[in-house]
Amino acid sequence: MAKSSAGITEGEIREGLLCPICLYDLQTVDQLQEHFEISHSSEDHDVFQALKGFIDKAKRKILKQDTVQGGNDDVSKASFESDTLPLDSPSIPWQKQEVGLTTSHTWYFKKLRDKKMDRYVLETNKLLIRLDKLICDISDDPEKRKEFEKSIVPWVPDADVPLCPGCGKSFGLSRRRHHCRLCGGVMCHSCSYFITYEFARKLTLPMVSDDQHLLPKPSSTPRRPSSANLMSVAGGENLIRICKDCHMLLDRHDKMVEQKHHRPLLVQMYERMKEYMEEVERLVPVYLEMIESLNSGETEYQLDSARELKMKITKLAERIDTHSKKILKLETTDESSCRMQQLQTGIRMAASQFLRNVILGLPSPPTPEEVSRYQSIRLGQVQRRIQLEKQAEMLQNKKESTKSPSPVPVSKPKTMEPISPDTGWCVSSDKVQEEEDPMLQQINIIHKYIQQATLDHKYDEVRMLENNLKELEQEFSK
Repeated sequence: MAKSSAGITEGEIREGLLCPICLYDLQTVDQLQEHFEISHSSEDHDVFQALKGFIDKAKRKILKQDTVQGGNDDVSKASFESDTLPLDSPSIPWQKQEVGLTTSHTWYFKKLRDKKMDRYVLETNKLLIRLDKLICDISDDPEKRKEFEKSIVPWVPDADVPLCPGCGKSFGLSRRRHHCRLCGGVMCHSCSYFITYEFARKLTLPMVSDDQHLLPKPSSTPRRPSSANLMSVAGGENLIRICKDCHMLLDRHDKMVEQKHHRPLLVQMYERMKEYMEEVERLVPVYLEMIESLNSGETEYQLDSARELKMKITKLAERIDTHSKKILKLETTDESSCRMQQLQTGIRMAASQFLRNVILGLPSPPTPEEVSRYQSIRLGQVQRRIQLEKQAEMLQNKKESTKSPSPVPVSKPKTMEPISPDTGWCVSSDKVQEEEDPMLQQINIIHKYIQQATLDHKYDEVRMLENNLKELEQEFSK
């Protein structure tokens, strides 16, 4: 194979700072530029300028990397920032890295947490059982009460505790030893906590309702030593002395119970308002049906019932409006004031829209004079309809008589006896005239039902019978 003047075989791949003309390997950029200017200064000027620009550009890139790593201030920042590629350039062959070894410690955390929670639950249950025993049998005699408390929880001997575990101060004449009634530990009066018997009963009794948080919460805060406090304890006030650790467990239990059964006031008022809305949605269709029946002259509903229902709907609407206004005026905390205010405003707007759509469009019940007029109009319509049916029946009988050669015996009309509303009404016991077509017999029977129901002022039955008569006549005419 042919070799060049620099001893390089043709086709061989070389590395380093090579001279583009003689392919001589240089160590640094400065040496390459100096070699090029000295050895190849007599070459073509255009080629020389092009190669020089290429070398300068490569030099700036190399110097940029040196400046970023070493802080070289000779090359300006703007000169090499324009020539560098961004880090997110697609030309850089980034390779996806594989996930290394991972270890989950969740099971260990749960194990430690479960042990701690079990310990807290066990200790809290012990305290609640002892507290329940303490408040069951309360004696007015201080000595008997003290002996009773010692029988429930053994007290730690005074000689075993020279210093207060809470504040670390020594006991003496001015700082007496006191015992916790729940664990028997020793502490001074300054480190003592006092709870009332009312608060103790609240802790031991189960939560019977979700609204107990609305009641005033009994105080369980620690009482600092004072002359009045000492007198109250010595005077037999219903207070139970406990230590800091027992107070922490009881207070945590009380907060957990409150958080579990507590519902915000906003939620309670909104649920009550939703109940009123559902009641209104149930009563409005009934009221509209009653008004439609009264306006059509029917006797199915009474005017007083419609008025009472309208008054009930009006009161429910007032409650909905009142609750929505109270929800809008509820005070919110600073952390979520903006979102809560938007929620309250939305509830108020929804309630107002509901009242506009459902309540404002309700018709008023008619007056007694209007009800009487509607009933008289309906009665006249029913009577006219009965007369028309009688005329149609007579015409039908005449047509049948002209078709048949044999005379048809005509039964004498019988007067109908008045029937009281108490006894009711029924079809007359007279035998129905035998007809060749049984459908005509059924039509005649329904006519008699309609007549008797009209005399008894049972207009609802009249309407039902008229519908049945229309269906039979349509079937007969086919």
